[in-house]
Amino acid sequence: GARHVGIGAIRIWWVMAKEKFHHVAQPVETTAIGDEVSVRATVTGQFPNSPVTLEFSFTIKDDKIAALRIQ
Repeated sequence: GARHVGIGAIRIWWVMAKEKFHHVAQPVETTAIGDEVSVRATVTGQFPNSPVTLEFSFTIKDDKIAALRIQ
């Protein structure tokens, strides 16, 4: 439900999430269509209802991640 923009904001979000939940993502399935890449992963950690399966949807531009949505 949150939006993080810029390298610094994303890095802070990632570090805080790792410290809080000690989570690990194990990829299950990957698909790519054009500049869109989706990775379904089983995520386990110290959070309610662990493990869960999440979809990480990446938009690639100029060989870099331009956007990421986690559902």
